Amino acid sequence: MASIGDTVRRQYFLRDCWKLAKACHDLTGWTMVAVGYVPDGSLDGAIGWAHVAVRLPDGRCLDMNGLHEEGDLIDLYEPFLIDDPSYPADGIEQVIELSLDQFHIVLGMDPRDVGDEVLEIARSLISTHDLYSLLPCSTQDV
Repeated sequence: MASIGDTVRRQYFLRDCWKLAKACHDLTGWTMVAVGYVPDGSLDGAIGWAHVAVRLPDGRCLDMNGLHEEGDLIDLYEPFLIDDPSYPADGIEQVIELSLDQFHIVLGMDPRDVGDEVLEIARSLISTHDLYSLLPCSTQDV
């Protein structure tokens, strides 16, 4: 795949980060995570969230901008949370694991098929960062 242009990079870094995370999850089975806060300490209701990525088996997170330690991911997206008018004064930012059900309910996003273009971008991201060794044998042909 050709290099990813700035317009596409911004789209999947900001507005459509959840689509890229879902595509990476679909290809690898890696856990989707949201950078956000949980007002009441549970995932039963909505969360405030700023970004969605996937967590690799080694604990790092992958998004359009590459690989991040969890703390770095929180630092990167915390300003987006704080600017949200619904952000509580006692909010604590965290990386929150999301199941497919939670992905739909908590984020309000439709987790169905994300489309071939996004899957191709996810494949390119996995390849660019040489992450195939982290995949189970059955999924290494993504």
